[in-house]
Amino acid sequence: MSRSIAARPPQLVNIRFGREDALRDCAAELRQNPNLQELLPLVTCERHELFAIVRENSIGPDLQVSFTGPDAALRLFQIAAGVLSAIPGERSIAQQLTTQLRQACRSGEAGTLLSALVRRACSAGEKLRERVERETPVLELPELVAQFISDRLRDGADRPITLLGSGELGRGIATSLASRGPAPTRWATRSLRPESPATCSIEHALAALERDAILITALGGDEPIPLPNERHDLFTIDLGSPRNLEHADVTMTDIVEVSRAQLEAQRIGVERAAHRLPARAEAALAETLCPRMTGINRSIAQFREAIVERELIRMEPILKKLSGEDAEKLRKSIQHTAARTAHPMHEYANALGRQGRADEAQCMIDHLLGTRIGWGEARRVGDGATEGQSDEGVEYVGERY
Repeated sequence: MSRSIAARPPQLVNIRFGREDALRDCAAELRQNPNLQELLPLVTCERHELFAIVRENSIGPDLQVSFTGPDAALRLFQIAAGVLSAIPGERSIAQQLTTQLRQACRSGEAGTLLSALVRRACSAGEKLRERVERETPVLELPELVAQFISDRLRDGADRPITLLGSGELGRGIATSLASRGPAPTRWATRSLRPESPATCSIEHALAALERDAILITALGGDEPIPLPNERHDLFTIDLGSPRNLEHADVTMTDIVEVSRAQLEAQRIGVERAAHRLPARAEAALAETLCPRMTGINRSIAQFREAIVERELIRMEPILKKLSGEDAEKLRKSIQHTAARTAHPMHEYANALGRQGRADEAQCMIDHLLGTRIGWGEARRVGDGATEGQSDEGVEYVGERY
């Protein structure tokens, strides 16, 4: 087999940081790098990292790359699915990822490649949550905050509540509070815009704080919120990233800690459903960097489906004799075996695609599909069939695998 002559495709890299200022310095350095093609800085309450598309594996000897290639793609998929979040499976992280991608696209730093990867990652994350929700509800931070106020605070439902922040988190908290009864008495934001659901400015909200009020902060930005020193009667919940208040009675970490028992079942469900992410991330990266891989991976999927179909036909007499539960277990076992058979093909083909060797991947798949399964189709034949009939009454067209 001759090696394809093709330009080396770009690579995906991921770099993690301990502080946001370190991320900013690295992003500024990368923007001067001639090998940089696309850039996506990602800042959330739990992480500071960036994803970049570079034209070569190396983007400079001074930069410590955390993940490259499929590992970097898996990291992106895990983030979008909430696998790495303190609240496992949370949807808000995918919303933050999409928002920051949109900002990077507007500035010209991110382009079609990172946009496609993020879109695929968010789609895979939503499918993961749907699987988890079949067994247990996926709780979000706004729901946990509203539950904390109603369950943990004495007379929490009767105390006035001031909410600072009209972003995604702020809107979620307001909705969750309203669904439980204690809707925010006052809703404020840094800058009032016509589309903002907030009703006043932060300065006005802080000046009008009632006695024994509950103050919830969910603001972005680096500037802390100054509170009057004499207001010791307030109960403060700081959910900002970074922290909005110098001192707060409760932070997001505290909310997660008191909800640990509730989140445990959610975490188990997310970890169980996350086993599909590596294959999805690997295929998404290969298909994004080398569009020809989309058709090749589709052919492998058809190969897997053909194996399942043939095995189900072959095992049909046995399936009819089993109980419904046992028959379903056997069907799942057949599907699992077919997936294990096709997985090495996926891995090798996608590795070739990431190296710009899609021609070799296509030749390999054509050869395997043509010899191992023959692209024949198994079909039921009538009583008068005489050609190619098996013991179970199944006719195979093409070579049997």
